[in-house]
Amino acid sequence: MKIAWIKSSAGLYENGWSQEIYISGCKHNCKGCQNPQLQYFGFGEEMSLAELTEKIKGWHEFGLYNKIVLTGGDPLWSKENTIELIKIIKKEAPELKIWLYTGFTREEIQADPIMEECFNLCDVVVTDRYIERLRVPDNQPNRLAGSSNQRIWRKSHKDLEMVAMQT
Repeated sequence: MKIAWIKSSAGLYENGWSQEIYISGCKHNCKGCQNPQLQYFGFGEEMSLAELTEKIKGWHEFGLYNKIVLTGGDPLWSKENTIELIKIIKKEAPELKIWLYTGFTREEIQADPIMEECFNLCDVVVTDRYIERLRVPDNQPNRLAGSSNQRIWRKSHKDLEMVAMQT
């Protein structure tokens, strides 16, 4: 799996600290993409799931993080690796919240069993392609999506449901 970079953020995804894993590869080609270099599937460092598992165990033992954010690129273009990574996180650190950012629509995800499983295992999923003319300003409070068309889905009991749209 090609990982472009991994970084920590405080409060960016609501309260607490998160570890963001940027997975390379995307074919959506959204105009104004925030990370155009991550559209290339060969960008970044090859990292095995075993190596990522060790990192996740270390973060979990450190105890500072309350969520892991899978972004990119688009993690669902590498859906086979992404589902394995999500399962590892669930096993090694079950109390961590998992956020997933994808340009796929909910309807596209539902049509693919692996993407649907990824969706259902996450706590928060932001779907839909970025549209530059609908860009949400960086200074907007609680900015969780890049453009106002993107939908935010949160786990409610056992299911994910759309809870808010950016305005």
